[in-house]
Amino acid sequence: MNCCIVDEDLRAADELAVVLEKVEQAGHIAIAENIPQAMDSLLRTKTDLLFIRINAWDEYRKVAPFLPRGPERVVFLSGRREHCTANLSMEVDFHLRPPYLEGRVRRIFERISVPDFQPRGLEFFFLRVNCHFHAIPYSSVRWIKRKGSHVIVQTEDRQFEVAGTLEKMQERLPIRLERVTWGMLVARW
Repeated sequence: MNCCIVDEDLRAADELAVVLEKVEQAGHIAIAENIPQAMDSLLRTKTDLLFIRINAWDEYRKVAPFLPRGPERVVFLSGRREHCTANLSMEVDFHLRPPYLEGRVRRIFERISVPDFQPRGLEFFFLRVNCHFHAIPYSSVRWIKRKGSHVIVQTEDRQFEVAGTLEKMQERLPIRLERVTWGMLVARW
């Protein structure tokens, strides 16, 4: 399995690469500090497993449609001092944070190799709400509304309020949102 690590913390990425080299199933390992640097590897080499920092996910989702073949499995990484990531293992298939332990990495490969393993869909973005990351499927977004210095994101079944602007939210999302008023964007499906 070819792996690509995208992490702005190159020391942590190197640590993970050293652990991956000990795992028999791991093949070629590419390391990049960000998505533009990773593009060369993602375009030339079939990447089976992407290890990506949470804060690089939005940028990856923007370029994913242009890749001839994207990875079907993703391991999300958080930094040493990154807070509010304890719940991520409930939101995504795989989550790691330094120090990277060989046993945890091996368990990921073991789980992937189980014949009936069905990876979760990757068409989502992260919202950090009250010190919890939530993986929000693009298809569940109904509308986004301005509320002072915050925005309210309404999904099929939940509502989230986060700091930010409509413009920043629209920039993050690859889905089509239509401005219906000066303070509201509505998803058009």
